Amino acid sequence: MEYRDIIQGGMKLEEHMHALKLIKEEVLVLSSEKMELEALCKELFVKVQSLYRELEQIQSENKQIPAIREGLHDIQEEISRARMAYEHEKRAKVELLEESQAIESDFINIKIEAQRLRTELEKRRSGVFKHHAFGSYYKKIEHGIASSNW
Repeated sequence: MEYRDIIQGGMKLEEHMHALKLIKEEVLVLSSEKMELEALCKELFVKVQSLYRELEQIQSENKQIPAIREGLHDIQEEISRARMAYEHEKRAKVELLEESQAIESDFINIKIEAQRLRTELEKRRSGVFKHHAFGSYYKKIEHGIASSNW
């Protein structure tokens, strides 16, 4: 009986050892999984920290958007003013060109009229005033006019 108790005790012990061996293997597997999970947790923590830094950077950049928009608006207004000034100058240039052409045309007409009047004056001097008592006076005027390059 004692042997039997000892043998049964040994068998129970062997069963416990076998159960402990299985538990030990399970503990090793769980320990390995725990280490993998801890490594994964650390990796995820690093990624989360990186995402937080990225989020902060994006929020900081987003705070600059109103100032950038205002600057863009100012630039658009400046472009609009420059475009209006350009169009004004373009119209003014056309007007000045037209005015210059009109002045040039008037100048040519005045030169033609002055030449016509000189010719007429010469005709009158050479005909009617040649024998007039003041003929020498008109000749002096003629030389004065000719020397002033009318």
